[in-house]
Amino acid sequence: MPLTVRLVATDREVFKGEANLVVVQTLEGQVGIMPQHSPMMAQLADAEVLIKTDAGDLHAAVHSGFATVDRDNVIILAETAELADEIVVEAAERIKAEIGTPADDDHASQAKLKRAETRLAVAAKRQTGGKI
Repeated sequence: MPLTVRLVATDREVFKGEANLVVVQTLEGQVGIMPQHSPMMAQLADAEVLIKTDAGDLHAAVHSGFATVDRDNVIILAETAELADEIVVEAAERIKAEIGTPADDDHASQAKLKRAETRLAVAAKRQTGGKI
């Protein structure tokens, strides 16, 4: 039996469907979720989420959120989330260039930079078919 997966951002449902594997980056490390997974809840890092479906791999940039797992159900709740094909590379590159290297105490700029870098990394996987 496959996983039922929902990837939800604050403004929309980004993905809903079945998957064979979901890989998320939590604050404690990377977690692979397969059918019959033990229940869990984890805070997500700003990073890529990989959703492996029968139709192919989906890569998403996810920022600030949680993942919950209950056997064959995975719900990813994020502040923002974008599938690889939705990412505007030029916008992420522009943000990265504008911010440069933020000061250690400039947490807002550090967060914006991390989001831009995550978007660029996920978009790069789109260009290479998921292989980096």
